[in-house]
Amino acid sequence: MALAMDTVQSLLPLVSNALLIACTALILGQRWLPQTLHRISLTVLAFIASLIPFSDLSLAHYLAGLLGNLSITSLVLLGVYMACRCGNISPHETIRTDLNRLYLIVGTASIFLYPSALGFSQFDLYREGYYPIVLAPLVLSIILLGIFRSWFFLSTLLSAVFFGYGLGVFESSNLWDYLMDPLVAIFCLSRLWKAGSSLIHRISDPALQAAAVSFAGSFLLFSVFLSHFNHDAFRYQLTIEDGFTETITAVSLFLVAVICITRLVRLRRHRPLLFLGMIGFVGLAGLFGAGEEISWGQRVFGWETPEALLDYNRQAETGLHNLVVEVNDKKVSINKVIFGTGLALAMLIYLFVMTPLYRQHRARNGPFARLINRLAIPMPKNYQAIGYLIVVACVELLIDSSKRGEMTEFAGSIIFLLNVTFPDNQEIFDIDFEQAVS
Repeated sequence: MALAMDTVQSLLPLVSNALLIACTALILGQRWLPQTLHRISLTVLAFIASLIPFSDLSLAHYLAGLLGNLSITSLVLLGVYMACRCGNISPHETIRTDLNRLYLIVGTASIFLYPSALGFSQFDLYREGYYPIVLAPLVLSIILLGIFRSWFFLSTLLSAVFFGYGLGVFESSNLWDYLMDPLVAIFCLSRLWKAGSSLIHRISDPALQAAAVSFAGSFLLFSVFLSHFNHDAFRYQLTIEDGFTETITAVSLFLVAVICITRLVRLRRHRPLLFLGMIGFVGLAGLFGAGEEISWGQRVFGWETPEALLDYNRQAETGLHNLVVEVNDKKVSINKVIFGTGLALAMLIYLFVMTPLYRQHRARNGPFARLINRLAIPMPKNYQAIGYLIVVACVELLIDSSKRGEMTEFAGSIIFLLNVTFPDNQEIFDIDFEQAVS
């Protein structure tokens, strides 16, 4: 088995670069070769010729020395192009749409990956591919999203990337090298540049919601796996202070504040003060949560913890949720009382009392539904309500670690962002909706 894998690893750079040469020959010669048979002949001859050695090495050898191994994504795109040109056919509409999504994913990733790998950032994204605690569930989330949204070409391609990395078909042990390479990055960026903003505008609200749920769910499942099979990686890499999960939690809560500010600006002349005040309250809650999550930028800007908090903060940081105070000679954690028990009780009332009552009254425009609408309280859709419950159950029952609360905050903040951005009563935030808020 090891010998076979070594053979595959040594041959793949030659084969992939030979395919690149054959594809280049096809691009250059297709204008003068309208017949399918002639195009196929040119492609096969170019492929074989690139493998014939001259001066000890073949052209594919020289190109492999210059470019290295092409990614699985490049190989698939080369294969699709040659199949379409040699067969004189056009890819199906669903494949073309999936290709556009691939261009968006790879192009966007390359904008951040290569500058950081070249030292233009303190954080090296390429390094994260060697033990892909973040990258692996991220790819998995796109695969699951693709299956759910019937993006089968994209899901199949990324699954091939995932399994190729698992089998170790390349000499590289970095997942990034299986997903992309400089050539495919340049190609995808050029396609994005050509398409302009049209690709972004095609992203629908249901697709955004499905993407967020898939993202949160994939990381949640991966965290369960990691907590059981590599607890050190779970504790000291996935849920590390100021790591990926904390950053996403802070960003999600900050986006809640941004959404609320946007609504305040848009509705300031069209809604009563009570309605606007509740939007402002939710926005401030999001901003407070984001600030607490990153200790109000203490480690980013390097300031010292105020002396008033130093003796009472469990982590000696700037923040309120880690405060420990004495009540009747007993130490009481603010985090457990307010952000634990208090928040849990509020969520129980919200999900099991307010939500059913709202839906019951909404059907007949009852007084409780009108009250909720006047207060601008975003009510959850079915998947959001279920999502809250799944997050809590999954973390509390399946993750055995003192750091499991980080995953509750991570996934819960994403569901909360969806709850605020795409609520079940989203129409109350439309300018022309007046019935229940006037």
